[in-house]
Amino acid sequence: SVTIMFIAHWLACIWHFVGAYYLETEDDTWLTKFEFVDLPWIDRYITSIYWAVTIMITVGYGDITPVTRYEKILTVFSMLVASGLFAYIMNKVNRLLAGLDNSSEQYK
Repeated sequence: SVTIMFIAHWLACIWHFVGAYYLETEDDTWLTKFEFVDLPWIDRYITSIYWAVTIMITVGYGDITPVTRYEKILTVFSMLVASGLFAYIMNKVNRLLAGLDNSSEQYK
């Protein structure tokens, strides 16, 4: 769970950075589309974490969506990272359960 939150934090930071970085060159970013530009940093961070977690758990409610091509690229990348993380975690759980099964067989 710490690994998941660590990855969510970094994805959220990158998500915010991409939106803020392209404010000057793009007509619209997720920050302007959803009117988050003038909010305090903590509100933007919480929104960014919310976006990262919804992307990572593959729910993707659609209320915070990418606007620019760079945000869309990051979103696809984030979903691929989350899919890999999910596969890794499921593999670890499977190995743990298989190890428990082997242990119970030895005691019979």
